[in-house]
Amino acid sequence: MKQTFLAYWLGYVEGGNSLESTPSEVDTVALAFGVTAPGNTITTDFLTSKHSEKEISKGVKALQARGVKVVMSINGNP
Repeated sequence: MKQTFLAYWLGYVEGGNSLESTPSEVDTVALAFGVTAPGNTITTDFLTSKHSEKEISKGVKALQARGVKVVMSINGNP
């Protein structure tokens, strides 16, 4: 049986690690967090508050090239 090692990437942490520095043992990374917004939409303003969308996209592509699945964790907007 294959096990999944899911890790959350906390891009909102000041000075946090880049996506590319994710350990090789991790096979699924959840970007934390997309946030629900009015009109049944999702905003990435929180996710991109410390790392640009371009930087995150570059990291996602690097992980995907290594065979890592990248998903986004969705948080509700109070």
